[in-house]
Amino acid sequence: MVPNYNWREALPYIEEPIIKLVQHHMAHPTWTVYDVHNYHRSKYVIREDGTKDYWAGIGYNYWIGFDGTIYEGRGRKRGAHAGAEWNGRSLGIGYQGHFNQQEMTDAQLRSGAWLNAILIVEDNLSVDDIIGHGDILSTSCPGKNFRMQELREETQKLLPAGF
Repeated sequence: MVPNYNWREALPYIEEPIIKLVQHHMAHPTWTVYDVHNYHRSKYVIREDGTKDYWAGIGYNYWIGFDGTIYEGRGRKRGAHAGAEWNGRSLGIGYQGHFNQQEMTDAQLRSGAWLNAILIVEDNLSVDDIIGHGDILSTSCPGKNFRMQELREETQKLLPAGF
């Protein structure tokens, strides 16, 4: 599903090869894709000249709701999900929920496996390239209840021979 986002600015396409698929949770128990988009639009950094540089909107490339619905966030445009070093060479997949407090749903697991399998094939990656946000930055994201091993196993089952 492609929501009608109100972006602050045009988003640049990713120019580098994708090397990782970074999994995230929202660290909020109920936020929808629109809540995340609006929250990210309110985030900013202060430039050297003292002006505010706001985020364009949702930082994830894709987002998966509790019911398993997959939403396009930034799609194949540069993310804002894993820091400057990673945003141009990874895709961020956000999942609704707070997985330090909640359990990931079976529907999210199934949709996450399907989406990761598609992206692995498109970008010539492997299941080992599915990582958590905390694997590249100091954070507890995607949360202790994120079903990473199951996600990798289910993704592998969906891949064609040779991946």
